[in-house]
Amino acid sequence: RGQGAYLNGRRIHVSAQKELSKSLVITEFGASRDVEKMKNHFENYQNILPKVHGIRMLGAAALNLSMVAMGAVDINFEIGTHAWDVCAGELLVLEAGGVVIDPTGGKFDIMSRRVLAASSEELAQEFAKQLTQFYPQPRDD
Repeated sequence: RGQGAYLNGRRIHVSAQKELSKSLVITEFGASRDVEKMKNHFENYQNILPKVHGIRMLGAAALNLSMVAMGAVDINFEIGTHAWDVCAGELLVLEAGGVVIDPTGGKFDIMSRRVLAASSEELAQEFAKQLTQFYPQPRDD
């Protein structure tokens, strides 16, 4: 901690993107096919898609957080992840100059099974305001 984030020996940094409308978002749908959870995800996607440059899904929370850390995407949010899915990625984002918060805009709690990472506090908070649905998850602790 406190030494920065590196990829193949090269220092990495989050993007400099400040505008939500130009931001590339990465997220995951998750493994659950619970009807209510799917409805909540779709409501969030429907709300945020017109307000951002694009949305991508690659398949793993750790990979998604790494993409934020290296500046390949600007925002990552996920609901339903476990602590072990995000613990290393959180550190990468922070060491690369980004922020990690709760998707409601509050302080990140690794046991909450929710995460929002972004290149800046301002971008994270602006994005958090766009999310309307938070499917209840059992905590990891």
